[in-house]
Amino acid sequence: MERITDEQVLESVFKSELAILFKHSTICPSSGVAMEEMENFAKDHPEVPIYVIDVRRQRSLSQKAAAFFGIEHESPQVIVIRNGLPAWNTSHFGITAAKLSNALSPS
Repeated sequence: MERITDEQVLESVFKSELAILFKHSTICPSSGVAMEEMENFAKDHPEVPIYVIDVRRQRSLSQKAAAFFGIEHESPQVIVIRNGLPAWNTSHFGITAAKLSNALSPS
């Protein structure tokens, strides 16, 4: 998982063929649970790039992602990006390794 700390990296993620954007708060208990799920997912899917925004330290980047994708900000939150578009998103306890795997499965 790569932490996003600047706007240029975020803008490149916006154009991704496939990526996961994870908005994470280091002080939120539900975000801690979601981080564990993301780590489990990453172990099973090392081929999928995962980008993390720390919503407390990088609020402007989090807001930019919400505006770009037209998805209201929540934390924790996951956005699956396919070909530069939001293909799936969820927040809080909807963030599980299994649900992410299902979201990436061919329809």
